Amino acid sequence: MQQRKTQTFNDGILSLNTIAEDDTISLVQGGLRFENRTVGSKRFFEAYEFQRRADKVVRIPPTAEPLSNDIVIIEGTQYNILQVQKIKDTMPECWQLTLEEIRERRYHDAE
Repeated sequence: MQQRKTQTFNDGILSLNTIAEDDTISLVQGGLRFENRTVGSKRFFEAYEFQRRADKVVRIPPTAEPLSNDIVIIEGTQYNILQVQKIKDTMPECWQLTLEEIRERRYHDAE
């Protein structure tokens, strides 16, 4: 049996948000710790082929299930989720998110 790698989440904190019909952001889960991963050249160029950008890849604990239409906020920067992957060969299992930075802030924080 193959031993699973220990997964740490020591690179920062993000929030997972959903978008309401009036373009306001509603918090799904905040205070999620994450680990940065490398955006590989294959992932980068595959996104580019579809006129998208793979700006960042992060892993988060499996406490909430992210959806591809959710918004991630890291240090005030908003990201669309391009891809959600369940990583099962780590301990604990986790979600890997491929993110595209939203260059123009389209969504407003709920008041």
